[in-house]
Order: sequence, then structure tokens, then C-alpha cells
Amino acid sequence: MTTPRRPSPRNEYIEVSRRRFLQAIGGMAGMAAFGPVISACSSSSTAPGASVSSATTGGGAKGTVKVSNWPAYIDTDRKLLAQFQAASGMKVEYLEDYNDNNEYFAKVQPTLSSNQSIDRDIVTPTYWMAARWIALGWAAKLPLDKIPNSVNLRDDLVKPAWDPTGEYTFPWLNFITAIGYNRKLTGRDLTSVNDLFDPAFKGKVTFLTELRDTLGLMLLADGKNPAKFQLADTDAAFAKLDKAKRDGQIRAFTGNEYLQDLSAGNIVACVAYSGDVVQLSKENPDIKFIVPDEGAMLNTDVMLVPKSAANVDGAAAWMNFFYDPKVSAQLVQAVNYISPVKGTIAELTALGGAAAELVNSIAVNPTPAQLAKLVVFKSLNEADETALDEKFSKIVGA
Repeated sequence: MTTPRRPSPRNEYIEVSRRRFLQAIGGMAGMAAFGPVISACSSSSTAPGASVSSATTGGGAKGTVKVSNWPAYIDTDRKLLAQFQAASGMKVEYLEDYNDNNEYFAKVQPTLSSNQSIDRDIVTPTYWMAARWIALGWAAKLPLDKIPNSVNLRDDLVKPAWDPTGEYTFPWLNFITAIGYNRKLTGRDLTSVNDLFDPAFKGKVTFLTELRDTLGLMLLADGKNPAKFQLADTDAAFAKLDKAKRDGQIRAFTGNEYLQDLSAGNIVACVAYSGDVVQLSKENPDIKFIVPDEGAMLNTDVMLVPKSAANVDGAAAWMNFFYDPKVSAQLVQAVNYISPVKGTIAELTALGGAAAELVNSIAVNPTPAQLAKLVVFKSLNEADETALDEKFSKIVGA
């Protein structure tokens, strides 16, 4: 398995950020104690913007749906939870307890391996971890007939490599891993991954502890394709990282604490996540997010139903609700990431104001030229993943 990203302190600069981790959760007294629960209570009226049609809710679902998601990956005032509940008549237990792919995997592995329930109806792993769940037989097939809004899934995400039959997952959001920097402190615009190795920035650059993000960008900088490479292709990338770490060029390999350092001016540039930096730039216009000339990494977090889920119909209703373009637009307005739902950009435009301005944001609506430079890291077999993890861990110090 890859090295778990280090859980970072909650970042007070970024109110809405999928990658803003909670403090590490110590121990596990049972799956129900994984993390904070945000319960939405039943409502007799429909919240503004909600629809009660079966096309929106999926129809027929009852009871409570229990969702595990990344912290701050929904609107901060939780209006969308209230809308879903009003539309569906269901209750929601929304848990922000998915802090790291490998951390969560380690928690649920004993339970799911024993064919026991983890007390969740939806979990939200990153695509490569979803593939692992599917391969292990931990994912339930989705009742696609109860997700009519599935027709709104973007064409490029239909039957993806991690779910080739399209029976187990629906994307929640896409995000870009590229470069964030402070233009005032760098004194120039950055255009390349190799700019992070400029001696003028010594000790003021950070990379991520997520293997696929950091290695993916390093492969691109070396002229290799992260979607298609051999293990030997990584040698030069690892050597360059190792030298930069030993020489003090790289300040640290981090989780999301890079946001605090970037905001405070402790670093001038970093490997970063799109929505995070775009949010930060609203407070400090000197902070920029760019897709470098060599390209950048495209990631997807997906909704998956564990095989032990008690309310599969409720999970389907949840998925269907968020695949309504009007609902998707509200979600994107809140979190500033790329929607997998067709029609979202048009709905953002229709909302006007700040929502419409997001249409011009790389974090929400990359141009065709930018999209052409985004790459999905290839699937790894267990042997290759172990080999890469060992090399990366020696450099990161994990």
C-alpha cells in the first residue's frame, strides 16, 4: 500500500476544502465512532432548490442513509443535506471521517474481511482505492435503475478503468494536483514542475506525501507518462526528489499543512490541490494555481456502497440527488472542484454572481487545453505498489 498521507490540523484559512484533514483519529472503539456525525432531521417542507420528483431522489428509499466523506467536502451550512432529506423523506448521518485512503482502509479491513457491517451506506475513496475495494469484493453492485440521474454522468467517466463495468461507483468530484505559489514571493510566474527546484527557492518548497501526486508530477517533469510507465522509469524521479530533500531544497513532504505555510509565506511554492489554492487565492490574490507546461494529475473521489450496507436504496437516492445538475452546481459553488455531472456549468452560469464567476476557474472548469494536459495515474498491481512505496517512504521519511 502507499504511504498514508499524514493527517493535518484543520486549516482555518480554508473553509471549504476536500483535502483539509482532521486530526488523526486515535484508536477505534467501533465503526460507529469513526468521526463526527452531522444528522439532518426530517422536514415537512422542501428546502429552496430541492426537488421531490423521483428523478431527483431516486424514489422508494426509506430510513437513514449513512455517508462517510472527506472533511469539508460539502457546503459548510449543510443546506444540501437538508434539501436531500426534504426531497427524499430520509434521515442522513453524514460523517466527515474519511481522512486518508489507507487510514480508512486499515480501519475497515478487519471488519469487511470478516463479512461484518461497517455501518455505512456510502464511502468516498479516491479512484485507485475504490478499485481495491472492488477487487476485494467489498463493494455492492449499484441498483442503477434507481439512479435515473446517472444519465448525467460525464461521458469521459463512464465505465472508467477503476470500475470498468460501471456497476460499483459514481464519481463525487474531480480535483487537480499541480502547483500553487505566491507570485509576490517567487518574483516571477512559475510554468514548470522544474521551477520547484530553482535554487532561489531553497528550503521554501513542499511536496505532498501522497505517492501518486508527487511521483506523477515528477514523471511528467522527466518526460514520462504517469498513465503508462515502467518501474525503471521512476528511478530518475526518485533520485531527483532524494537529492532535493538532502540538499534542503524541499522544506518538507506534507499533508495539507502546506496551505498554512503558503498563506503565511513560509513557503513560496508547493505541490497542491486545485480547490484548496483557489480558495486561498480569494484572500490573497498573489497566490496562484497553475497546471505546469508538462501537465498535472487528475484525481477522482467516488461514491461506493460497501457490501454490508443496510440501505442500498438510500445510497442510490443520495447518488441520484447529487447527480441533478442544479444540486451539483450548489455543491461546486461550495467546494470549488470539478463536477462529474453534465449540465453543472450551465447551472452555475444560471445562478449568476460568484457562482457564475467559477465558470472561469481552472479548479472548476478547466479549458480544453488544460484538460488535455491532465493525466490519471495508472493502476498498480500489489508488487509495483509495494516497490514504489518503499522507495518513496525512504525519501519522505515515513
